[in-house]
Amino acid sequence: MRQAPTFDRQGDQTGAADGPIRLPRSLRQQPITQQRKNFIPRNEGFVCDRCGFSAPPAQATFRNHCPVCLASKHVDGPTPGDRNEECGGLMPAITVEGVDPDALDLVHRCDECGFTRRNKIASDDNREAIVTLMKQK
Repeated sequence: MRQAPTFDRQGDQTGAADGPIRLPRSLRQQPITQQRKNFIPRNEGFVCDRCGFSAPPAQATFRNHCPVCLASKHVDGPTPGDRNEECGGLMPAITVEGVDPDALDLVHRCDECGFTRRNKIASDDNREAIVTLMKQK
C-alpha cells in the first residue's frame, strides 16, 4: 500500500524518493510569524480612563477614542482592532493633522511606552477640544 506524502512548512515534500515536490502557494501553510495587516472592525462602547465619560459605540464608523477628551487607550498591537497590545497605557491626543476639516486625524501618543497612532476624527468628537489641539501646533 502506498503511503500518502508528507510536506514541511515550506510546502516541500519530505521523504520523497524522486526528490522534493513543491505544493502550490495556495496550499502551503503560512508561517507562524505572518500577521494580519488590515483593520479589524470593532465598534464597542467603553468608559474613558481619562475623563470617565461612558462612550457609546459610534454611528457609521468605529470608536477608538473618547469623544469628550479625545483620549485613546493603547490596546491594539500592530493591526488596529486586534486588541493584542499588553501595554494598556493611556494615549492622549497630542495633535491634529490634515487640511480638510471633514477628514482630520488625531495623533495619540502612549503615556507608558511612547507609541503613536493616527485616528480619524469622528462626527461626535468634541469640536472645542479639537480646536484647542489645533491651536497648540
